[in-house]
Amino acid sequence: MINKKTWESNFFKRDIWSLDIDKFDSLTLLPEGLITCKVPSTDTKAITKIQEFDFKYCESELIFECIIDDDIEQVDGPEIATIKSLDELISFSKSSYIFSRFRQPWFTEEERDSFYCKWIENSLIYEYEDYFIIDKSHNKQINGFVTLKVYNDTAKIGLINVKQEYRGLGIASRLIKYAKYICQKNDIKKLLVSTQLSNTQAIRTYERMEFKMIDSNLWFYKG
Repeated sequence: MINKKTWESNFFKRDIWSLDIDKFDSLTLLPEGLITCKVPSTDTKAITKIQEFDFKYCESELIFECIIDDDIEQVDGPEIATIKSLDELISFSKSSYIFSRFRQPWFTEEERDSFYCKWIENSLIYEYEDYFIIDKSHNKQINGFVTLKVYNDTAKIGLINVKQEYRGLGIASRLIKYAKYICQKNDIKKLLVSTQLSNTQAIRTYERMEFKMIDSNLWFYKG
């Protein structure tokens, strides 16, 4: 099965498709454009098959899970953002997502940055996310943010970012603790987050915050 990714196609102004290799037999009949395929890292048969048709490895995705405790204390500092924060958030988010799968040679740095800026904007008007949390613990300026999307009793972190000059000061940990607090207050039992294998700093942060890796996937592109 292959489906057109309508929003991404419109945004990047070219056809982008999502391939489910388990439900698609004739890889010789692929449409024109960029074909993306996410394969479980344990599915060696699918990994071998897709590379036989000239798909190229892009990045590995790791999925982490944290079980929400019942005794999480409220964290001082973080607060809920509004659309008034848009310019400030975008100003320090450009060039932040260097580990993204939206990367060269398939996407330019400008395209990648524009994509994440649009994600931030849509999240601030709560079109994409349910919570947009910011931290102003230094100089009363926004130093970092995290977004949450709720799916019944599970929440997932969509975006997380800390200003380059404030990294290493515990801001990401404070934002994640606040996200956990929101989960607890809303009877959300699990918090998920995905990151790239190459983003070792993020992986260390999640492990330090009691997240456990539960799954992994490989992304392949063609076109």
